[in-house]
Amino acid sequence: MVDRLFLIPPPPVSPGVDVRVSKPGNPGHQGIIQAAIYMSMLAGILACTLACDPGAEERARAIREVVIAATEERAAEAVEAAESEARTTLARTEALQNAQESIVHAMAEGREAMARRKRVEEGMQRLMAKQPESDPSADTMCEKFKFPCSWTDVPREIYSRTLTIGHEIAARMKRGDSVDAIVEWLLDVEGIQYINAEPGRVLIQLEGGMPMPVISTH
Repeated sequence: MVDRLFLIPPPPVSPGVDVRVSKPGNPGHQGIIQAAIYMSMLAGILACTLACDPGAEERARAIREVVIAATEERAAEAVEAAESEARTTLARTEALQNAQESIVHAMAEGREAMARRKRVEEGMQRLMAKQPESDPSADTMCEKFKFPCSWTDVPREIYSRTLTIGHEIAARMKRGDSVDAIVEWLLDVEGIQYINAEPGRVLIQLEGGMPMPVISTH
């Protein structure tokens, strides 16, 4: 605990003021004033002596250092808390932004999927409309729908193209393309006569060729 020092300066003496000393034993009014001035001066000297005490200054310096250290510690805690809050706020902001982006992306994918489904349905309707008339009296499927009953009866170039398209379908399945995406692509392939698709299995037939299934092994 450090005592607080109150400095009491002596009252100023204006120039030209005559301070007279009364004789001993009869201080009189002027003597009382002079004594008060001396007492005030003595109090000022004592106060100055106490204030200039090196020990008192050292104690005051130690207290200031403790206060500064405590302030720096609180400041460091405040900075750490602010940084932690900033990181938390940033993480929340990034999470919210990612969620919003995911929602927007999902909605865009949903709209595209619906549009693709409509394109596929319309494309399959057009493809089925071009199918040859079937023969209900035929005993075999190839005779009923009028396509070769053996691969040996299929022209080589059509056989080769069928295999090439089959490999492409398998690659698209492997990379995760949807059934509608594969069918939409097939609808634009030249010479496609028939398509039958479901998850994990796509069957195609080129004009002049035989139906060939492509099955996903994943």
